[in-house]
Amino acid sequence: MPIVGLRPFKITRAAEKFHSKYGFEIFSNVLHMMRTAHKFGEPEKSKIIKDIKRNIRKHKFEKNREKINDLIYDLKNAVFDLDYKLQVKRGLVPHIPNTKETKRITVQ
Repeated sequence: MPIVGLRPFKITRAAEKFHSKYGFEIFSNVLHMMRTAHKFGEPEKSKIIKDIKRNIRKHKFEKNREKINDLIYDLKNAVFDLDYKLQVKRGLVPHIPNTKETKRITVQ
């Protein structure tokens, strides 16, 4: 639905092909994140879904190939982070705090 007061965005044929090519990958990542968010429970679930929607809205009408690739990369990282948080919450993986000491240990 168009935003009142703004003319509709012009999407060229090339941009439309690009969106259809990468749209499934973007959609599958977002769908996985939404399903994972529902496993967290109510207070965390709504915050996670708001973050997902806000990040997607920023790139909604993006035509630039590099920025769409950045979005896909960010979504994949977010999927892994969300899966890790769920595993930590369930106790499957020990929580490693992100501090200078742990960074120094992992580098050595």
